[in-house]
Amino acid sequence: MVFSAELEDNLAAYLVLVELGRRYYGMTYVQALKFAYEYAMVLKGLQHGFDDEAKMAGVDWLKVF
Repeated sequence: MVFSAELEDNLAAYLVLVELGRRYYGMTYVQALKFAYEYAMVLKGLQHGFDDEAKMAGVDWLKVF
C-alpha cells in the first residue's frame, strides 16, 4: 500500500470529481498512472515503488487502487 486510506480517498476524489469534470471525459490508464506518480512526489517522503524513470505508478498499483 503506497497511500494511506485518507490519501487514497483524496486522490480518488480528485480523479473522479475535479479532473474528470474539468475534462468532460475519463482519464486513460496512463494518465491516471502518471497522475498518481505526481501525487506521490508532492507528498514528500512517501515510500513508493513507482517507476522514477517513466514517472508513473505501475499497473499493479492501479489494479489494487
